[in-house]
Amino acid sequence: MSSKLKVLALVIVFILIFAAGAEAGVLKNGDRGSTVEELQQNLSELGYDTSVDGIFGPGTEQALRNFQESASLSADGIYGSQTEAAIQEELNNNSENIYTVQPGDTLSIIANNHGVSLNDLRIANNIDGSMIHPGDELVIPGENGGLTGQGGEETEVVEITHNVRSGEALSTIARQHDTDVATIREYNNISGDMIRAGDELVIPVHRTGNNNVSRSASTNFSWPVDGNITSDYGNRRHPVSGRNDFHSGVDIAAPHGTTVQAAASGTVSFVGWMGGYGRVVIIDHGNGYETLYAHNSQILVNKGQNVNRGSAIARVGTSGVATGPHVHFEVHQNGNHQNPMNFLR
Repeated sequence: MSSKLKVLALVIVFILIFAAGAEAGVLKNGDRGSTVEELQQNLSELGYDTSVDGIFGPGTEQALRNFQESASLSADGIYGSQTEAAIQEELNNNSENIYTVQPGDTLSIIANNHGVSLNDLRIANNIDGSMIHPGDELVIPGENGGLTGQGGEETEVVEITHNVRSGEALSTIARQHDTDVATIREYNNISGDMIRAGDELVIPVHRTGNNNVSRSASTNFSWPVDGNITSDYGNRRHPVSGRNDFHSGVDIAAPHGTTVQAAASGTVSFVGWMGGYGRVVIIDHGNGYETLYAHNSQILVNKGQNVNRGSAIARVGTSGVATGPHVHFEVHQNGNHQNPMNFLR
């Protein structure tokens, strides 16, 4: 056989192999076309982050691997018959999780009503901003009729009022309430970042249904300072603004310069200025627990530093918005504010 015929034969074999693969529905990195776009749309509907552009690139491959891992398939990033069947089964299981947008709906309202995060709702429907219209059909990812925290605890979304303090920004307010800037903007119809001291913002806060957390060795915290509680956890009238707001910790009065001690062993995850909280230290204690110490006059630790229960971490002050020297002390469990009095001993 001549060399030309050999080359022709190899080309024919390659074409046949490629065609067989295409008929079998095999897609992989580098492929393009409507079938790739359909795959991307299906992955997106199932909540996997990928662009829908008809180009099978690294992003699509990673999204496919993530799906394959969740479906207990070989995570090879190749779309074959097994993966196709698994995706179709998952789509069928989620077929009832479709919501038709009603007049007056916003993404935040829909997310909260269906117990899903705003970010997951955006990803599942390829929505970058917040523009939706009555009649639009939205995929509700992982709908369960209500949010559940770690250990299966039911949570609810509570709308609280936050009074903006001097020096606060949307980013610091979002961090204080364990939410994101986009959610605050949408709830308050804010298009940019401009807020002023005295503004009242509505903040959606996720709270566990069981606030009476049992005390155990792993959830006992020592008092950061010796002193009297001047403001309890929960709804209160703000001592500076005079408005009603939600107090996410307890205020413990102590003389200026008193040493603030770590409530338990852990790793310092944040040090620095946090708007109205002033100089702040946050300690990660593991197992989902964090403690926050605010209004300090001086910080004595660095981010990433390991500390023991009783270690000196700061000194009492009045930084930020404060009427007198005290420690504002918070306890977070799995990202949710908890009443510190359930943990202090």
